[in-house]
Amino acid sequence: MSISINYTFAIDTSDYAGNFERCLYAYVTGMPYEYYNRDAERLRELRHEETPCVDYSEYIEARAGISSEEHGIAEFGIEPTPNTKGCNTVVFFLSKKPPQEVLDKWKRRAQELIDRFPELERAEPEIFKFTQLPKKILGFRLVTNTVTTSEQIL
Repeated sequence: MSISINYTFAIDTSDYAGNFERCLYAYVTGMPYEYYNRDAERLRELRHEETPCVDYSEYIEARAGISSEEHGIAEFGIEPTPNTKGCNTVVFFLSKKPPQEVLDKWKRRAQELIDRFPELERAEPEIFKFTQLPKKILGFRLVTNTVTTSEQIL
């Protein structure tokens, strides 16, 4: 029998999450994805923060079969939001638990993206052309996923 533990950083929002999860992931983590690959450096500049960006790859985990229509594997996705009827939650898949300072930074950046979106969209219309952000962030959660695997020889 083996036990594995991984984590999910969840951002619960007021609106459908499928129109902004890639942008949110790229802005919050500074890690590129799909059409944000070429824009990741510019997103870091727009945040007015550290350059080069802190590498969060030690926490991020790509998972197969998760909501990436094009590739079948992704570091993030959308999920149903607790106590609602919609997929209003963006999740980042994590292989290990980040320290509280990283979680706090991600929370601050997510809120910053919502607050600064009109300004950012005017400054970089090409980066944000496919993005429809929610009206507000309802909260953040860190979910611990524990999987127990057992094997029986037949």
